[in-house]
Amino acid sequence: MTGYWKAGIVAAVLALAGTVAGVAVADSEGAVDTGSGPNDAPVPSGYTGINDPSLQACMAAHDVCNPQAGAELQSVPWATPLPQGASVMTRAQAQQFVLKALGVPSTTQVFSEFLSGANVEQQFGISRSTNVDESRPVWVVTVVTPTYTDGGPGAPGQLKPFYSALVDAGSGEITDDCTGCDWLTSSR
Repeated sequence: MTGYWKAGIVAAVLALAGTVAGVAVADSEGAVDTGSGPNDAPVPSGYTGINDPSLQACMAAHDVCNPQAGAELQSVPWATPLPQGASVMTRAQAQQFVLKALGVPSTTQVFSEFLSGANVEQQFGISRSTNVDESRPVWVVTVVTPTYTDGGPGAPGQLKPFYSALVDAGSGEITDDCTGCDWLTSSR
């Protein structure tokens, strides 16, 4: 589950900001994603491929390399304010959602706090995506359980003692997470 959410969030961030340079994504058969095959991710307009020097320079500069992705990023539920009177997840729902996402027992130690996105950024120093409306309420959830990081092409995942997530209280979806972060040490 964590990989699913992370993949969605990372794909959206990379589509808009393009912050990783020179990474070729492989499909399930191990073929390199050139941006030109039928199963490849599309290359942003104006570039010849994912290894185009201009695209690589744009990504290295942390510029917006695919402006067309902006509309998609603005279509997620957490990009606009929560409508007045909309229902939100309860503490128990948010905690159980994250526990289930991790695949750990419901008896696992978990802490949570209900805050606005703006308060999360101030209180925890979490830098969130630019497409998040910070007025939306979120549940900060920390689970005390061994969890592996994603690792990378040249490094295996590392086992960390905590996992923390921000659950958008209106949509019930994880918008941000961190393996190894103990954002909370008690419920508030």
